[in-house]
Amino acid sequence: MLVMINSILSAVLSAEEYAGNLLKSLEIFWKGLLAIFIVICLIIGATYALKRTIERLEARKAAEADAEAEAEAEAADAEER
Repeated sequence: MLVMINSILSAVLSAEEYAGNLLKSLEIFWKGLLAIFIVICLIIGATYALKRTIERLEARKAAEADAEAEAEAEAADAEER
């Protein structure tokens, strides 16, 4: 049975066609892998940028809260005098 399938395939496709089909397949394969890699890098970059932005906003809020608390403490000290 296997011999019959091989003889049919060899009659239909020559060795050059096998090689040509393989090269086409490999070309599609590496382009797909490259596209996946680029998308993953973009997702990682966006996540990193979002994390940095959130950290900066939280730090700014904390600094403003500290400054406000310090100003209130100074105002309370001034009232006591």
